[in-house]
Amino acid sequence: MAKEEIMAVRMTTEQREKINEEARKQNLTGPAYVLQALDFYASFDVHFLEQINITAEKMQLPLTTVIQNLLLAYIAADSAMLETYKTPPKTFKRAFQFSDQMTLITGTDLSHLVFDQTKTDAEALKKKLDNSVRTGKPARITTEEGVFLATHAAAR
Repeated sequence: MAKEEIMAVRMTTEQREKINEEARKQNLTGPAYVLQALDFYASFDVHFLEQINITAEKMQLPLTTVIQNLLLAYIAADSAMLETYKTPPKTFKRAFQFSDQMTLITGTDLSHLVFDQTKTDAEALKKKLDNSVRTGKPARITTEEGVFLATHAAAR
């Protein structure tokens, strides 16, 4: 069993009331809620927090709002694509990739991997579309490429 230590935290009455109110909504005590929040925040990859902080500063929004809105928009867009095309977009599939050792890829490694995969797809599709424009012949795209276009158009 891990050794427990006491850590005192000063907070305003308003902060304590908000914590206790949110804790009650989740059937937790105030201290349990604070520990859960600390575990949640501490589990974020450093690269992820750096990127989210950059976005939050640019948008002049709180970090939590940026995280929540990006995730909600991502989930909603992917759900719409799944409902429309009956197949999850690559962005959804790529969020849950496993290494050769069967461990979930996360953090910086996932960010770089998804960037490279998406860039490869985008470049191949761009080449196909550029060729269509250059030759005047229609571009034949697969359903997967159509979902890729629709997903990325909807996400922006």
